[in-house]
Amino acid sequence: MALVTSESVASACEAIQAEGERPTVARVTAKLGGGSPNKVLPLLNEWKDAQRQGARPAPESSPQTDTGADVVTAEMDGAAENLKRGFLAMMAGFVEQERSRAQTAQQAIQAAAEQKVALARQAADQQIADIIAQTKADVDEARAEALAQAEQVEALTEERDEFSGRLTALQSDRDQLAAALKDEQAAHQVAQALADKHGAEVEALRQTVAQAEARTQGAEKAQQTAERRAATAEAAQEKAEQARDQADTERRQVIDQARAQQERDAARIDALTAERDQARQDVAAGKAAADAARRELVERTLAAEAATRTQAEKTEAAQRQAAEALASAEGAKAKAEQLAERLAGETVRAADLAKRLDVAERLAAGTAGDGEAAAKPGRAKGAKPKGE
Repeated sequence: MALVTSESVASACEAIQAEGERPTVARVTAKLGGGSPNKVLPLLNEWKDAQRQGARPAPESSPQTDTGADVVTAEMDGAAENLKRGFLAMMAGFVEQERSRAQTAQQAIQAAAEQKVALARQAADQQIADIIAQTKADVDEARAEALAQAEQVEALTEERDEFSGRLTALQSDRDQLAAALKDEQAAHQVAQALADKHGAEVEALRQTVAQAEARTQGAEKAQQTAERRAATAEAAQEKAEQARDQADTERRQVIDQARAQQERDAARIDALTAERDQARQDVAAGKAAADAARRELVERTLAAEAATRTQAEKTEAAQRQAAEALASAEGAKAKAEQLAERLAGETVRAADLAKRLDVAERLAAGTAGDGEAAAKPGRAKGAKPKGE
């Protein structure tokens, strides 16, 4: 910051005057590169007073006479001088009073402007700090929600993986049961083939019995042979019947076993189908839950982004308000500088008034000189020559 002294202010004023400009508080402050106008103004006034006193011409001494006729002139000169001094003292007091008032008003305006700027800056800083704190809190809340949603998604993912494992295990069990079912179906086919084979043998025996009966009925001529053959046929028939009965029993057992196995296979197929349907339902429910969680996560993410955008807009609005407050403060400062300029103008006008007083003094001095000159011819006309 520039050092404001009498010498620096005087140098700045001379430089400004050399540039063809009138020294003012603002110009001197700018020339110094800073400084308080309250300190610059008194020093500027001192420099102007010094300039006026240096430019004032020295009073000319009036010729003194040693005659008794000059007493009246001396008295008139003393009265005029006293009048001039009293008038000058009165005007100097008036100028000093006006200058003091102007300085006081300028200081009050400057203090009010600085206080207003400080209050505006403090309010803007507090508002910006509040907005930053609120934004940080909202961001932390959104981050916490995002973390919670991520944990929920992770839990749903683990649950989905568990369901997938269960589905894989059920599919493996289903494949094993399908293989076992194929084996049982193959065994059933073997049993059915055996039953068919025994049925064919029984049918062959039946045909044999039928042929034997036909031979018995047609063997009227060979009765003995027929009787022997009939006995053989009866024995064969008994064997055939026994074989048929045994074949029927075995066939029924095989059929019963095949039916029981088929029923067991059907029950197992139904159970596997039910498990498969339940697994499909579980998988569908898991997928639905995962889709719902995914949609909810997307919605919450969009909501968080919207909240972040809204908070960013609020922050920008607050920053604009702070900028407007700062601009208002700068405007107040500019008005204060304008008032300082006006005060400087008032000071210049006071200086002009002082100049006018100087002119009045010189006029009064000239008037007193004219009176003295008029008195001297009068005295010379009334005097008598010494020879009379």
